[in-house]
Amino acid sequence: MQTLDAYYRKMWLTLDQLARLDKNPWPSDIPEQIDHPMWEFSFAGEPIFVVCTTPAHVMRQSRRSSAFMLTFQPRWVFEKILGTEKAANAAFAEVRKRLIPYDSASPAPLLGRYGATDGREYLQYFLHDDNNAGGGCPYAKLAQNKTPSIANKEQAA
Repeated sequence: MQTLDAYYRKMWLTLDQLARLDKNPWPSDIPEQIDHPMWEFSFAGEPIFVVCTTPAHVMRQSRRSSAFMLTFQPRWVFEKILGTEKAANAAFAEVRKRLIPYDSASPAPLLGRYGATDGREYLQYFLHDDNNAGGGCPYAKLAQNKTPSIANKEQAA
């Protein structure tokens, strides 16, 4: 077993490798600049929400697994489930309610809605046990000189 920080780096190295293998162009409606509220990892033209689970997660059982694992959830799944403000509010409240008795750590303040001006998707991909964000995003180096091409809009998902 490795440390949480080692798994964090492994996750971003894996995503970097996937990005380098991707032969499809980046989706035109997703900014290439990672520090943008509408950025999301994409592969084969598909925006994807990534969840990393590891054996090193102790306090956050919702992110614990027997091995290093990445779960890839296409954005369209969330759009169908969280399509309205009412549905999104109910879903987020239910998730937080279920996390409280399950995790020893309080629900991560980094969890939020895609597109919220004060949130960043990449921060939600890997949640540390202590509710602190990791030491920056290694993946950001791939897009540091890109300029966001879409407006800053909030979506319910």
